[in-house]
Amino acid sequence: MSRVSVAQQIGLMLGISLVFGNCFASRSLAQTLFELDGRAYLVGADGAFLGLVSSNPGDEKSICNQLGDYGNLSGENSVWNRQGNYGSSKSHLSAYNPSTELPPAIYYRKAQIGFLTVNPQIDNSFDPDLLFQAFCK
Repeated sequence: MSRVSVAQQIGLMLGISLVFGNCFASRSLAQTLFELDGRAYLVGADGAFLGLVSSNPGDEKSICNQLGDYGNLSGENSVWNRQGNYGSSKSHLSAYNPSTELPPAIYYRKAQIGFLTVNPQIDNSFDPDLLFQAFCK
């Protein structure tokens, strides 16, 4: 996960606006990110909790905590584990499988607001690398 180019930053802003725009129509991008930070969470299609969308690397449930279960590159329930069920390019439950129909869901206030996936065919999808850039810089 390398440094983000200006084009990627613009894409990130547009992606967040498109995916989360319905939930936060009257808010700016910064307000939307602030609102989601620590309040949104990921759930696998099998019901597994996959972590809190939180920029706080000290939060044990944060997807940005590299020492925690959900932010660790080898964590069983981490979308960043490229060998695991939720982060490999082969698993039908993975955010990184370009053909999955069962990607992790993004929840906010107990309501599903989108999906974390690289599959362009999934509506209301958000790229996992852009999520990482937005919250785990």
